[in-house]
Order: sequence, then C-alpha cells, then structure tokens
Amino acid sequence: MVEIIQDDLDQKVSIRGKLILNKKSKFQKIELIKNKFFGKILNLDKDFQLSEKDEFFYHEPFCHSSMCLHKNPQNVLIIGGGDGCLVREILKYKTVEKVDLVEIDKTIINISKKYFNKLNKGSLNNKKVNIHIEEGSKYIDNLNEKYDVIFIDVTDPQGNNSNVLLYKDTFFKKIKKLLSKKGILNTYSGSPFFYPKSCKRIQNILRRNFKFVKPAIWYVPLYQTFISASLCSNTFLNITPNKIDLILKKRNIWDLKYYSGKIGFYIFNIPKCFALIFK
Repeated sequence: MVEIIQDDLDQKVSIRGKLILNKKSKFQKIELIKNKFFGKILNLDKDFQLSEKDEFFYHEPFCHSSMCLHKNPQNVLIIGGGDGCLVREILKYKTVEKVDLVEIDKTIINISKKYFNKLNKGSLNNKKVNIHIEEGSKYIDNLNEKYDVIFIDVTDPQGNNSNVLLYKDTFFKKIKKLLSKKGILNTYSGSPFFYPKSCKRIQNILRRNFKFVKPAIWYVPLYQTFISASLCSNTFLNITPNKIDLILKKRNIWDLKYYSGKIGFYIFNIPKCFALIFK
C-alpha cells in the first residue's frame, strides 16, 4: 500500500497478510489492511489514518493537551474522529457529560465499531456520545450550544482534500461562537515538514480569529513525520509539566502510554526549523 505524500515522495507499507476491507463510500475510498508490524491500518483515499500499534501517539497528545487546560470540561464537540479513539480519551474525564461527534461518512463509524471496537474501547456506543452524520461546516450552522472543548480531527487539510473547505475564516468564526467563555478549540493542522505552506495558512487564519493560539508539534511513527495541532482560545493558555501531571493524577487518568507532563510541555516548544511557520 502506497501513500503519495508529494509528487516525488511516496510512503509504502506492505500488507504481507490480508486486505481486510476495500470499498468506496459516498465520500472516499476506504481500505483496511492487516500489517505484521502495525496491526490493522485504516487508509482513506490512500492516506494513512491510524494503526493499532501507534494510534496513541496521535490521540493522547491531541486530546489531553487541551482537556488538561480546561478546569471543568463538560460539553465536547468533535468534527471528524469517526474511529472513536479520540472519544475514548475524552471519556476518561469524569466531568464530561456529553460528546457530540460529527462525522460526514457513516461508513467510517460502522467500520470503527466493527473492526476497532477494542481499540476505541466501545466509545462510539457510550451513552454520553451523540453521533451526527453530517458535513461539519453545515452541522454547526444550526447549533446554539456552547462547548468547553472543540476538536477538529479530520484528514490532512491540503491539496484537493474536501477538508480544505473547513479551514477558512468563515468556519472558524462560527466555531468561535460555539465556545464557552473559557472554551478551547484544538484543531489538527497537518505536517509542518511536508506541508509548511498549508500549516502557515492555517496559522494565519487562526490568529485572525482567536486572541491566543498555541501550536504544538510531535512525531507519529505511522505518518513518518511531525504533525501539528493548534490550541485556540480567548483565554490565556499556559501550563507546566508539574501541573499537567497533577491534573492527570487528580482526574484519575493513569492509563496513558505516551502523554505525560513532560511530553505535554515539550510539544509546545516549536523547533527552530518550524518557527517561521508558526510565528
């Protein structure tokens, strides 16, 4: 299986087992393969999304970097995240009363419930979780609710990908209105190594719409590159390693494989080579 990253750059993962699923939904081509090293791998439109072996490298920092910063996260909105792994991490916070998950492709939900139920720990069937099958920007047009934390967890926002449509001023202006007074937006913003122009464009949009923008960078093995996410709020965002560890302990969140106070602090220290992108 090959993922085309750039015109002259491909990433290859050998199946060396079996192709579990190969189908085309209304929105995308979906492949589920069994790899000896990574286990099950989900591939959408020839882009690697997650693997059983390393998904926590992505989901733990993405979730806890923002959930730890909010003193009392109760209502959470996710646009994307149909595999249920982000929901799994969010539900570790006992203060959470409701999670609205907006996924454009029902097929992804069905596949995740069937093939990744152990990985996401049945989170998509949790009574606190409301699944809405709709395009994200259309769904928020009709919302009057306020959310403490909002996640944008979609595929890479560049090229001809439909998710490019989400990363516009009009979209984030709507998102801003949905945040509670001290609410936090955490949005995936792609790879600064492979797609620096796209990351820079997203940063500019976010800084036009939010008072405080705090970018984070970390490495995910399956993607073989650094990825980025950006925390956005109108309330100052600041945290220390000791404080993160204290919050995780106080909230009884102990079953983590990757995230910790040191990691939570480290990911916000942008390497010099990426500094201009996130300036």
